[in-house]
Amino acid sequence: MSSFTAQQCWVMMGIIAVMLIACLWRHPAPGLSGDCTPPPEALAGQPQPFVVEVTGGVARPGVYSFSCAVDVAQVIRAADGLEEGVAVPRAFLSRVLLNGSALSIGRDGASSAVTMMDAQKRFLFFVPFAINRAGAEELLLVPGIGEKTAREIVSYRDRHGCFTSLDALLAVPGIGPRSFTRMKDFLVL
Repeated sequence: MSSFTAQQCWVMMGIIAVMLIACLWRHPAPGLSGDCTPPPEALAGQPQPFVVEVTGGVARPGVYSFSCAVDVAQVIRAADGLEEGVAVPRAFLSRVLLNGSALSIGRDGASSAVTMMDAQKRFLFFVPFAINRAGAEELLLVPGIGEKTAREIVSYRDRHGCFTSLDALLAVPGIGPRSFTRMKDFLVL
């Protein structure tokens, strides 16, 4: 039987403390439960944050949160504008972004691009995954979805077409009412 060193114990306690603080910060509920997944009624009526990451030729690159969908120009304004000498085409400025977008502003207009943030970052910033676009590796981040279930979701979607509602996930082998309840708050159509 092996035991942990004092340093290993302190590291583990630190990690546990950070996880608890993050959970409580995200879900300031009056009672504590063993699960950090918010109950559906806790999210009902609350606007979900709209998150965009911006990098490159802006004054303050970073991740910005908005109360609703935004376009490229609004994100650039939130990042205190473009750096000196950076130009972006007018048509690109009016492009409406998806929640969880990653906006890269290049030095010249042709090198600017919009992609999606890293899956782990989207999960960290509470951006729900689009069930009709998410790959198995993204779905693995969702509570209640393991490797087999993630593959089953993608396979089911490939065979039957896009899901028309989140409830349609119940038709996927391996997803029952309990696992669906755990995962549904992390998914959108």
